[in-house]
Amino acid sequence: MSASELKLALHQIIDQVKDNRILQAVHTILSSQVSIFAHTTDGKPVTKEELDMMLESSEEDIKAGRLFNQKDVKEEIKTWRKEGKKILVNKVFDARQNPAKLEL
Repeated sequence: MSASELKLALHQIIDQVKDNRILQAVHTILSSQVSIFAHTTDGKPVTKEELDMMLESSEEDIKAGRLFNQKDVKEEIKTWRKEGKKILVNKVFDARQNPAKLEL
């Protein structure tokens, strides 16, 4: 049986299982074999290791003061509309590279 045939057969079997304990056990077994932990907002898969690195980076940004509150972001958006500026992401990237040059 090929991998695709086996997957189809498993889907069909799982759809017929009524016992939640069995479904939980199958879920646990199969989940341990998948390295994807989450997805980004644009659908890119993220492993647990990548997510941990992203969280660590975010915590470092917070400790270093490289963050924006909601009020600052709203004010920045107003300037975009007036001046036709690019998105704030560029400034966030620049701030991470050189926090001393951060301008809002």
